[in-house]
Amino acid sequence: MDAVLAELDTHCECLRIPNLKLDEFLAILNNLAGGCLRSLIVIYIHQKILELQLDEMVAEHSFEELGEA
Repeated sequence: MDAVLAELDTHCECLRIPNLKLDEFLAILNNLAGGCLRSLIVIYIHQKILELQLDEMVAEHSFEELGEA
């Protein structure tokens, strides 16, 4: 997650540079869109991994309860 935030901060900070030419500004915006997309993909993958880990923990806990009964 830190890498995602760092990438977004890098692109957003560049937009604050004074006296940017229009083509420079547009190039940064284009890269920012790509960076946002990559960030959202990373977040999705991270959430999916957490979901799978939670499902695995629940399944293990359920099997333990069945063994004790």
